[in-house]
Amino acid sequence: MKRRKMVLACTDTLYAGRFLQYMQENESSVPWEWVVFSEEMALRRFASAHEMDVLLMEDDLAGRLLRERANEVIWEKAALKMLLTEHAGNLHGAGWQSISRYQSMPALRRKLLKTYARLVPERGGGGTDKGDMLFVGLYAPGNGGALTELGLALARALAERKRVLYLCTAAYAGFEQRFDCRYERDLSDLLVDLLENHNGLPERLAALVHRVGPVDYLPPMRCFEDVWETPSGVWEELLALIRDQTTYEVLVWDFGQGVRGLKDLLMLCDKVVVPVGSTPHEEAAWRTFAGDRRMGRLLEEERLFRVKAPLPDEAGEARLSRVCEETVRLSLLPALCPERRGIL
Repeated sequence: MKRRKMVLACTDTLYAGRFLQYMQENESSVPWEWVVFSEEMALRRFASAHEMDVLLMEDDLAGRLLRERANEVIWEKAALKMLLTEHAGNLHGAGWQSISRYQSMPALRRKLLKTYARLVPERGGGGTDKGDMLFVGLYAPGNGGALTELGLALARALAERKRVLYLCTAAYAGFEQRFDCRYERDLSDLLVDLLENHNGLPERLAALVHRVGPVDYLPPMRCFEDVWETPSGVWEELLALIRDQTTYEVLVWDFGQGVRGLKDLLMLCDKVVVPVGSTPHEEAAWRTFAGDRRMGRLLEEERLFRVKAPLPDEAGEARLSRVCEETVRLSLLPALCPERRGIL
């Protein structure tokens, strides 16, 4: 298979070295050739002789080359031009995509490949390392009811035909009492392993997995402080570990409340499910949430789905479970799986 060329032009040689090492150590299903340049003339010589699938250029360097008009050969040879930027927004006009350098290498790599697959489809996509894994997030603005029950019902339905991992970051989820079990380790232990960059992370993840019915899940953290004190970048590292180092086809993530970097994680979701109850508070919370600029993008891209929140009643847990299953079957599956193809 022909190797595609991803070129980084960056004067920060330490950053460029970290980038190249990580990319080469984490090959994708579609092979890439990762090339790094810190000098303009070397980049120009390379561009004169090669087509580039992706050119990722340091923002300041791109700005200087544009001002000097010394860019025709370089720009014309790149199918996708991206800025590695410290600033918000696109500073160089149409034809450029921007990506922040202040994120983990797994997150940077995943965004590069997903952007390439989305914007250069004629070249066959980017090969995003098991990138077919569907990432479904559940979040209830205003702390709406029955989110975890709905998430489990959705995971069970999807697990009928796909390998599903359910992740719950709601505090005090009560899984030990509910499933009549005891956990020696939970999600907080795995996050510590990620922070300390332990060897054998895929094995540590696999050893932590428990199963309820057809669904695999990770034991939730035990208290709110564990959730809130986790740095936002660690959540992205966890997502990259699940996406790149497991064979799961669907990840259902019940975010609960208090996850740092929530908006960034929601933007990474393929689908976001938002249960909204009938109270004025929940309706107002939904309007505020949907009115956020970034969440508005999810709506425009048809990745954000509002459903009626199932609420417990006097019939108790059994009735709530049935209501959640009906919500999944009648509302969520048709929206998430058009014509019941793709993930189901």
